[in-house]
Amino acid sequence: MSCHWLYFTLRNTDIMAALNKAPLLLKAVDSRHFKGTIFGVKLTLEVLGEADLESSGEIDIVADVRMPFRLGRTHTVAHYRYRPVEENITTLDLQLDLETTGLFMAIYAALLRHRIDDYLNRVMSDNERAAILVQENDAALKDILSDSQRERIDRFRATYGERFLAKPKGSQEEPRDMIVSDKPLWEPELIELTELYSRFQRSADKLENELVRIRETRDAVAALLIARRMLEVIVAHVCQRNLQRTRGTEPLSSIIDKIIRAECVPEYVTTSMSNLNRLSTYGAHPKDFSPRQVREALMALCSIMEWYACYCQDGEVSNRPKPP
Repeated sequence: MSCHWLYFTLRNTDIMAALNKAPLLLKAVDSRHFKGTIFGVKLTLEVLGEADLESSGEIDIVADVRMPFRLGRTHTVAHYRYRPVEENITTLDLQLDLETTGLFMAIYAALLRHRIDDYLNRVMSDNERAAILVQENDAALKDILSDSQRERIDRFRATYGERFLAKPKGSQEEPRDMIVSDKPLWEPELIELTELYSRFQRSADKLENELVRIRETRDAVAALLIARRMLEVIVAHVCQRNLQRTRGTEPLSSIIDKIIRAECVPEYVTTSMSNLNRLSTYGAHPKDFSPRQVREALMALCSIMEWYACYCQDGEVSNRPKPP
């Protein structure tokens, strides 16, 4: 997804919620304020964000959720940080702060805990999906969105579309940090991942999609982010099949620690998981790092994928040692 369409989608949260099919119904009061319901409880939203669409930025979505008759409320701040990597690749980081007050709100939240966890786990991928649908002007927009919502998209497209999407003939892309036009340092690992790709075709859609992306990118940050997403898919599967629980909202490092304690995955695999999780933080946060560390991360990913390809059959995960 391109940076400016992600920016538009986050600021127009009623459009984002409608495209995500979330348990969130919103109506726009003005360009920054929205009213609606979530899980049947009334809420108001305020969206704050910088106006510069050409660089990294931050957007806060402040939500005030209230039960009727002042029985309780929840104050939430979703802090998004975004940064363009390539023309159609944007890094997005979410920090969510939530404070619940009132006994009835606490009981209500506890009763809906699993539904809330599922919703929060989908937030990032759903936001990406919404931004892509808007960017591509998908036909589904006509059926899902109202006339006023589509008019907002058209106005934004008319105002910024030519500026961001159209490139004058003969123009060249500006150089970007850490983009390698020829073969990257991690080319051997990409070759190995390409060989592993054939084992997942038509059998693990989420991994297959990420494998396609990581084989095509030559950007260091994007490679780290995609590798982390692939690790998330595998860890979620291990949680479901071996720990008999959903992935939940815990930090990835905490989940990996639980897998280690359960001894349901070979030690060499959990070591690679921990290494990949540690290295992938360089892609999620604006920190300096060496492109050689991308190769280190992808080497860990190859070890994990090799194990996963061999022992993830018929939805089962095994801790049996790798065959000779």
